[in-house]
Amino acid sequence: MQILLWLIVAFALLLAAGATYQAVGARLDRRRFPAPGRLIQVGSHKLHLFELGSGAPAVILESGISASHLNWRAVQTRLAAFAKVCSYDRAGLGWSELCSERCTPSRLAAQLHEMLRAASVPAPYILSDIHSAD
Repeated sequence: MQILLWLIVAFALLLAAGATYQAVGARLDRRRFPAPGRLIQVGSHKLHLFELGSGAPAVILESGISASHLNWRAVQTRLAAFAKVCSYDRAGLGWSELCSERCTPSRLAAQLHEMLRAASVPAPYILSDIHSAD
């Protein structure tokens, strides 16, 4: 019985050490690698928006397959020569915070719309997406 108690205590200490290590590492990473764009409040969380260029309509770049705005960097830089180009990180990806809501397609679209409104990016928009890394 005493061995079982020691194993439970050791396991609990390992869990606490792992959680502490993760929390410290995440905090250091936030300091070392700040968001390159703006964090926009959308409901209970913030979404990361990266903007380049100017003009209208704004080109909105949507990353699929759990990618971040970084997948669009080369395209965004080239398009910014003649248009306002916005890429962003969906909730829980890149620099965006997690949200407590289910990530359904309609909810993701609503979050994107709310982020653009809160960031004062006026409509109309040209929306583009990417489905794979190649």
